[in-house]
Amino acid sequence: MFQTLYRKIFATRRFLHTRSKIQTAQEQRGRVEWVIARNLCHYRQFLLQEVPLQHRANILNQQIRQWSPFKQYGSYIVWRKQVALVWVWDAQQQQTKLTEHDLTEQRVDIIPETLLHPMGQDSEQLHQCLEGVEGQIWQQQCLVASRWWPQQPTLAQWNRFLSAHHLPNVASLPMIQSDELMQQVWAKSAKTDRSAILRDERLWVFLGLMIFTVLFSWQSVYVWKLRQAIADVNTQIETINDEAIPILQARNEVLALQQKIQHFNNLVTTPSQLEMMAKAAGSLPQGATLQTWSYQKQQLKLTLEAMNIDPRYYITKFQEQPLFYDVRSETGGDATHIIMSMQVHLVQVD
Repeated sequence: MFQTLYRKIFATRRFLHTRSKIQTAQEQRGRVEWVIARNLCHYRQFLLQEVPLQHRANILNQQIRQWSPFKQYGSYIVWRKQVALVWVWDAQQQQTKLTEHDLTEQRVDIIPETLLHPMGQDSEQLHQCLEGVEGQIWQQQCLVASRWWPQQPTLAQWNRFLSAHHLPNVASLPMIQSDELMQQVWAKSAKTDRSAILRDERLWVFLGLMIFTVLFSWQSVYVWKLRQAIADVNTQIETINDEAIPILQARNEVLALQQKIQHFNNLVTTPSQLEMMAKAAGSLPQGATLQTWSYQKQQLKLTLEAMNIDPRYYITKFQEQPLFYDVRSETGGDATHIIMSMQVHLVQVD
């Protein structure tokens, strides 16, 4: 009886969302998982080892907004030390599909399909997806790169994928892995794990029913003993609370001191223009020259001259510098000039 009750409480309703259809859950109740097919997601790895720990979340969110192809997007973020693994999808389309099935995003765990395929080690591999095939490059348990094809890629396509990530070409394709979707993801999202909270709530409900059944089955003598035991525990708690008062006071003093230390650590200032100029020069390709320079209130604006002006190249190069963010470009009047504008991060005072 208890096993049946346990399965009902901890059941999972899993919906599979592909481009062509939505496979509804077989279970009629339980925690809801909404699996987004790989071809409906975009994936990228973000390297943030040069960004101070306290700024990483904000910098990552800025970089995701600049990279995401969707105006409104949902995301699933996995941290591997200083590296963030990020999946994004069309939030507006997702909300429409949820509404069609009488679901709300607040009550659903949205999971990219990749998280339910086995995690790789140091390897390059192909996975059969709900639709199409996903290619993966794994290094030190990090998903360095991922690409989706509607069918098995050709050897030339696979080698182009490897070359784009500085790996040697191979003579044959890896075997496609056709594993079924796992029951659990191989990594939790960095966002608040609401599903764990719901599982805890179900656990308490289950335990409550168990306790109620036991109490109902036993005789009144056991109830009396239980109340006596609770009274003893309350007495012990009161004793422990009295003994803990000095410890709690000391803890509060330590927390107040930590707040003061944090206040001083958070003092920041703007970097010197000499440092900014050195970082900017490090982002210029050979042959490019700096024509004008303007810096006011964390806003840096400069004009570059070069024979080959590619705005995307310069935006990428400046964005790679941890000192700069919100990088933008505009034409400089002719084909050899470009105007770059960007925000400059504050730095901590040594």
